[in-house]
Amino acid sequence: MDILITKMGTEYKGKMLEAGYYKVQFQAEGMKSAQSVRIETIKSLVLSDGTEVVKNGYLIKRDSI
Repeated sequence: MDILITKMGTEYKGKMLEAGYYKVQFQAEGMKSAQSVRIETIKSLVLSDGTEVVKNGYLIKRDSI
């Protein structure tokens, strides 16, 4: 399960579907559809295998998508 933490401190568990330079598509557990989340609002996005995709509002691992 992927974990997204916003800069406001909210944690979401679910699945990252797509990452772009400015936004990621993330489907949180229990949600029917994916949400578009601006990368600048994300503190951390870590995939289930431990790969860190976003850190402190910056996309650091685009090639993992």
